[in-house]
Amino acid sequence: MNHLAYEDGRVVGKRGLRFAEVNDAAREAEQLLASGYTEIGEWSLAENCAHLRKTFEYSVDGFPVKLPLWMRIIIKIAISKKKVFREGFKPGIKLSGRFAALLPGENLNDAEEVAKLKKAITRFQQSNTSMPSPVLGTMSFEDWKILHCRHCEHHLGMLRPKG
Repeated sequence: MNHLAYEDGRVVGKRGLRFAEVNDAAREAEQLLASGYTEIGEWSLAENCAHLRKTFEYSVDGFPVKLPLWMRIIIKIAISKKKVFREGFKPGIKLSGRFAALLPGENLNDAEEVAKLKKAITRFQQSNTSMPSPVLGTMSFEDWKILHCRHCEHHLGMLRPKG
């Protein structure tokens, strides 16, 4: 398990990825699989892909997480959808409790999880979903595309290609 090192509020070694489309994330995962990678964070390529796959699937099928109204109000005040869309995700958030369903699982295979992520991305693109987010609330399909891009940038940016 790696511990994140910070400098000037940023994770040392994290790549600053910026995806225009969710397919960019699939291509990045394939490139990491082909080149090999070094973990900056705690998760392998397989673990990152499994987590990302789950969020794509839940954005189409509905999330197994329902936050109480008081928590949704506090989050809505503290987290701006526009800010997340613009700046992306902050590192160091630990999933537990209600969000444990988003954890990747164990004994995962990089190639299998990259393939599953690609399949989930294709399904998402065909869905035109407007399912609400358990954290950000009402979401259009365009909102989901942007959120998924920022989320994939965050996780895949924690892996550095070798060579």
